Amino acid sequence: MSIFLSSTQKRGPISQDHLWLAGILIVALAVRLSVVLFFYSDYQITNDAVQWHKMAVHFLQGKGLVFHNELVPHRTPLPALYLAGVYAIFGISTPAAQIVNSILGVVTVFLIYDLVNRPLGPKPARWSALFVSFYPMILLYTGQLISETLFLFLIALALWLAYRSIDRSIWHWGLTGLVLGLTILTRQPAVLIGAVLAVWVIFFSTKQTLIKRVSAGAMVLICMTLTTSIWVVHNYIKSGRLALTGQGGDSLWLANNPHADGTESEHSSSQSVYIIPEFEDLSEVERGAAYQDAAINWIRDNPWQFLSLIPRRMVWFWHITYHSQNDVLQELAFLAIYLPILGLGIIGAVKTWKSDRAWLQLLLTVPIALTLVHAIYLPAGRYRLPVELVLCVLAGPGLVAIIENVSTKQARRSGQL
Repeated sequence: MSIFLSSTQKRGPISQDHLWLAGILIVALAVRLSVVLFFYSDYQITNDAVQWHKMAVHFLQGKGLVFHNELVPHRTPLPALYLAGVYAIFGISTPAAQIVNSILGVVTVFLIYDLVNRPLGPKPARWSALFVSFYPMILLYTGQLISETLFLFLIALALWLAYRSIDRSIWHWGLTGLVLGLTILTRQPAVLIGAVLAVWVIFFSTKQTLIKRVSAGAMVLICMTLTTSIWVVHNYIKSGRLALTGQGGDSLWLANNPHADGTESEHSSSQSVYIIPEFEDLSEVERGAAYQDAAINWIRDNPWQFLSLIPRRMVWFWHITYHSQNDVLQELAFLAIYLPILGLGIIGAVKTWKSDRAWLQLLLTVPIALTLVHAIYLPAGRYRLPVELVLCVLAGPGLVAIIENVSTKQARRSGQL
């Protein structure tokens, strides 16, 4: 660990590390506001953003968190509540929501800095924070009124709270569970992140007795479940079915049907081929259940085809091949950024495995959980963003390890060691 911790320097009451952190946060805010100003000045609310925007407006009008009367539990509620809070303060304003997104992104950068600084010291923390500050795919969603910026913030907050809860009282783990519940209420796949993180708490987080670790893991799961149950009960009252959203069955069918090829292309192409006409006249809840049953039946009847899709989804989800469906320049630009971050992240994982294994295992709960989710569901690039956040975190210590290694070799060559 000394390779990381040796960089702390202080100058009077305000340390150099504090100045570095302040500078990084200012730059992170400036970059985000610039992205909003220059790339999203004429942003039009479309696609998923339309639904959360309308849910927020309807909530403020006293109509409840609904998109419309036929789509009651269609979406998770927190992105709409987040927008409703912004609209309640600033009025129904897209620029206001974009600015708040920018501020939330800066808070995420701070959480990442502190998450890395605590076990590894300020030097890798600076690099991790800078990677998160400038990573284009994270910046891309700052100007859009969808769930990604909020989702990344909540994941960073959950990881930060979990690491701070190690060897502390069981009640600290309850707060971690609450934040994980809010994460699930933002994006449904976070259910598995919470489950994998609870496993980490029980088996890998600390050297305390098994009873204490099981109690901590149970506290995480209980608080997570209680938080999400509020919305599940709401949906039961409104629709008569216990469900987090109305989308699960549709999403499962979209990824597991006779035309599925294990890539995102099935999502981006015309979806008419996946529609079962007799399901479309059903209510939202009944339609979701019907598509879910159809997907399960297809998997049961075609187990080998289903299994053959899993490796293709993994390759697609981790984006380790050329995705020819994208614009060529756009794809090459993405790979030029993503692959170095992936490489640095792997190096950082190897290095931190030796210095703080529990910390690394905590970070890996996110990619492990989402990899498992998208072994079954669509491996769309947007859904990989939390994994890219973790890669940016690990890229910091990875880059520091490379710099230190090069410096050591140069010193040896010059006869200084």
